[in-house]
Amino acid sequence: LKIYRQAVLQRAFEGKLTKNENRNMSLVRLEEVCDFITKGTTPAKKDLFQGSGDLPFIKVYNLTFRGHLDFAIDPTFVSRTTHNTVLARSKVLPGDVLMNIVGPPLGKVAIVPNRFPEWNINQAIARFRCKKVLFNKFLTHYLMSSTTVEKIKSKSKATAGQFNLTLEICRDIELLLPSLSDQHQIVAEIESRLSV
Repeated sequence: LKIYRQAVLQRAFEGKLTKNENRNMSLVRLEEVCDFITKGTTPAKKDLFQGSGDLPFIKVYNLTFRGHLDFAIDPTFVSRTTHNTVLARSKVLPGDVLMNIVGPPLGKVAIVPNRFPEWNINQAIARFRCKKVLFNKFLTHYLMSSTTVEKIKSKSKATAGQFNLTLEICRDIELLLPSLSDQHQIVAEIESRLSV
């Protein structure tokens, strides 16, 4: 299944899943098609609450290789005060795309769900907020593709077997961007194949 999944993603981003001879694609860097790409912050231990609290705090183990967030795993929360002060720069909103930047493994990606109006993330996660030209599900599948993961891994700093992606690497990720309607069509094709 893992291999099948990656084969589907590879075909999708090589333009082989959908037939459109006239597709116009432009090569862009993610910082051109996302609002400011940033990462989270980790507050002091005393500011983290297990099980319940004002606002949810996302850690790497809540991200998945399937593109969705699993907040059932050890849910952690922060107070509204911490969220608006210490963690002000790491707020995330429903629809934002999150990716882990510390591994192994790299390639854990999730779209922030709308169960809460605002969330927060730790320092091992980068946030991508898509502009109107980029469909967040298209970006999610692209970031989960092993081709993309290998490309960014080759640029990362590896120390003692650990990979660390800088925000610069995240902002510089290149993507062949088709039109928005083509992105929706490609995502529909990917999802119909993966649901089988």
